[in-house]
Amino acid sequence: IDVIYNPFYAYSNSVVSVWLSKSKWDDDLLFINSDILLEPALLKNIINVKARFTVLVKQGEKNGYRVMVKLGRVKKMSMDIPDKMAFGVYAGVTKIRRIACTYFGNLVEEWLAAGRWNDWYEDVVSKIASRSRDVKLILIGPLFWHEIDTPEDLTELKKVLKK
Repeated sequence: IDVIYNPFYAYSNSVVSVWLSKSKWDDDLLFINSDILLEPALLKNIINVKARFTVLVKQGEKNGYRVMVKLGRVKKMSMDIPDKMAFGVYAGVTKIRRIACTYFGNLVEEWLAAGRWNDWYEDVVSKIASRSRDVKLILIGPLFWHEIDTPEDLTELKKVLKK
């Protein structure tokens, strides 16, 4: 596990953090947002997928970074997808196969060159999904996953874990 520090985080977002990690891209990549707690089996599920790009999705959920699906693949990810078009929400885990790293890295660099320093790296993945059928999804299903965005989320998580 390599932890990359982004000294520009106060003025940027995760797309810059991902770009700063680029020197480590010598194998498959697994990006995990730091505000989630999940069962290890979910990581095993996503690691074993052979697709070029794979994201973890909580089906039926509407609160968060929404995912639109078409023909079994991710078509778009955005906060702006209407409820009726949202298949679920992105669950904070993305796998990128080594064979797709150069393509992904080039898009991230284009993103930054265009001044989009305050975007999420998931926006780049969404762009890939809109251009192709390259982004596969893995469903959380009955396995445990919880995102912690607010103090209320943390309180809820503590209640769930006590059970």
